[in-house]
Formats: sequence, structure tokens, C-alpha cells
Amino acid sequence: MRISRSLLMLVAAAALVPSAARAQVQGTFQWAGTGNSFGWAYRRANNSTIAVYGGAGYRAEFKINNAAPWLPPHGTTSFGPAVDIYCVDFTHHAQSTYDVWFSKLSDPLTKTRSNSLTAYLKSAWLINKMDATPLSNQADRADIHAAIWYMMSGDPIAVQHGSTYTSVGMNNWLAQANLNWQDGTVNANDWSVVTDVCVATQGHAGAGFQAADTCSQEFLTRNVTPEPATLILLGTGLLATLAMTGVLRRPTA
Repeated sequence: MRISRSLLMLVAAAALVPSAARAQVQGTFQWAGTGNSFGWAYRRANNSTIAVYGGAGYRAEFKINNAAPWLPPHGTTSFGPAVDIYCVDFTHHAQSTYDVWFSKLSDPLTKTRSNSLTAYLKSAWLINKMDATPLSNQADRADIHAAIWYMMSGDPIAVQHGSTYTSVGMNNWLAQANLNWQDGTVNANDWSVVTDVCVATQGHAGAGFQAADTCSQEFLTRNVTPEPATLILLGTGLLATLAMTGVLRRPTA
């Protein structure tokens, strides 16, 4: 059996991107706790101050009826195990249970609140930095989370450090994200936006985080990245399918 180089490249590309991964899917979100986040005080754009949980991922459970192997562990008829979610939305309150859209960053973002791929990728870059910072260093973690929130919504404008509020640390992380988000450590296939369905159905998609709605907070979550062995199986399975359909033929004499 002779296989051309171009066909092998096509098989490899198809194996790396399963067809089930090419869609936005709808499911249900259930709050599962504050995770490693901690209470910290921030100054808002209106100059009021507020203490909220931040500096780390929260926890949530998902229920998704559609085939979505790229999403983190989830249930189909009942909620799956708790997974990490990262708040990118300082403007809205978190609700306990609601229907959501899951939008992989490599897919259209029409059902997200921001609709800005660059902003979400920069947020993912900052989340990686936040997770790499020791949990004991709460001040730095609070600054990183504030940088995410400010970039997405312009709020908060400063973070409490001791007896004062300052934007120095937050602005430093914003500058680092703007310079380094394309350093190869963030892949759009590895992240999804979790958006309240009410954002899209009420016409706020693309209106940004300042849209005056009562929908719940928006989050980023890490997808499941296929292991190399899984990719090999996908590739060999596709080769078998092609051979069975007569695409791969023995050369004629």
C-alpha cells in the first residue's frame, strides 16, 4: 500500500482536531465552592471598596448532554466532579446554578460576553502565572487576578496592600501580559469560556462586561488535552476508515 505524503499530513491534522471539538455546546453550571481563592479588598472604578474572593480558581460542576470530550470532566444526566474555574468578570455576581454556553477559544466567541479572543488569551496567560505563584503569596495573586478583571472590564482599579490601595502590582502584570501572552505557553485549544446563556439570548454578546444585565459571572476553564496515545489511535482509526472506503488503494501494475 502506498500513501502519499500529503495524505499523511491530512490524516495527522484530522487526528489532532476531532470533529466533536468543533462546536460551542450548551450545558448547566453548578457552583461547588471557592476553591483556593481567598478574601481580598479592591477599590472599584466608582472609588468604593469591596472585599471579594479572588487570587485563585473557584470550583464548579458541569452537566452537558452534547458530546464534548474536550471539556473538563463533566456529567451527562447529572453533574460531574468539581473542576477549577477562573473568574474573568468582576462586574457581575456569581449565581449558584444556571445554563451556560461553553466556547472553546479556538472556536467562534459569539456567545461570550467579551467576544475578544486576545483578551481571553491574555487572561489565560495571567491565570497560568497566578497558578504558578505560591498560595502563601496572596498579595501577588490578588494583583494578578485584579489585572485580569481590569483588562476585561476596567474594574477594579486598585488592590489593597497593607493600609493603602495601589495599582502598581496590577499594572505590572497587565504590562507583562501585553508583552508576553504570545510566548507559546497559552493555546486557544486548551481553554473554554463559560458564559451564562442569558448573555446571548438577551442580546448582550459582544457588548462587553459593562452591559447592564443580571446574568451571572463569566469564567475560563481548562479543557482536556488528548494524550499522545489518544492522538495515535485517532490517526490509525482514520487510516483504517480511509482504507475501508477505498481512498487508499494498492498501486496498479
